Amino acid sequence: DESAAPAHAQLAERALPVSAERWAAASWPERVLDVVKAPAVLMQNVTVPVVDRDVPNNNWNRPLAILQAFLWPAVTWALTVRAGPSEALERPAVQAVGFACAAGLGAALALTVYLTSNSTLPPAYYPYLCFLGFVVSMQWIYAVADEIVSLILAIGITCHFDKVLLGATLLAVGIGLQDLVTNLGITRAGHPNMAAAACIGSPLLNLLLGLGTASIVGNVAVASPYPFYRSLHISLYLAFLVASVLVGASVMAAAGFRATRPYAAVLLSLYAAFVLAVVLLANFADQISATARHALAGRHWMV
Repeated sequence: DESAAPAHAQLAERALPVSAERWAAASWPERVLDVVKAPAVLMQNVTVPVVDRDVPNNNWNRPLAILQAFLWPAVTWALTVRAGPSEALERPAVQAVGFACAAGLGAALALTVYLTSNSTLPPAYYPYLCFLGFVVSMQWIYAVADEIVSLILAIGITCHFDKVLLGATLLAVGIGLQDLVTNLGITRAGHPNMAAAACIGSPLLNLLLGLGTASIVGNVAVASPYPFYRSLHISLYLAFLVASVLVGASVMAAAGFRATRPYAAVLLSLYAAFVLAVVLLANFADQISATARHALAGRHWMV
């Protein structure tokens, strides 16, 4: 019985990235993979509460819950400082005060969990910790995604890639990587309709809210109406956006609204054509712009 074990043993059972049994049974490639992902798994285990109704006591572990309550404010403050746009958050005095307040709040939360729970049964408020787990998970996802984007930008700048080409290829892949992993996991869990809806809903949310919010802020903070200059790159992106929606919907309808292999081939072909068009435009932008100006005399294109 796990609840009868010493507190440090209970904590090690849930917090350590790899159990002794798994390590003993794993092959060498699996051990290497476990070592590589151990820091991320450890941080996940000690900061993200997981409420699982399919295991005894809903996955309750008192020492781990106390540790998570203590670390949550500090993790939130650290990620806020890292992502904060304000220069005031970068001041050492502000960071020190923030971490001190986070440590105090964490100690108060840990003490509350300690006084209101026991090792045998989870407290009444334990199911609601799943919302806290969701919030902390989103913070970590945002931080990891931001690091991936920064890495891609660094590679692009080092290799002198065109900014537009970098944004449409590597940066777009980095931003969409978390959605890809999430949707694959949802599909493998037996919820393909949910994954398909997320594939459409996520970029739709980014497009509508992203452009909508940016337009509102631009009109308020910069100028009204906000100047948006048309360019060949924007026209190309919009053309492929419309084409992907029309072609994807047509092929899906022709396939009886089933995700068949020809449907996947069409979507991948569209993306390959898009990348090829972006590469050609990035390398021959001047020639294409001159041709467009000559062919569309009398119209003003900002390129």
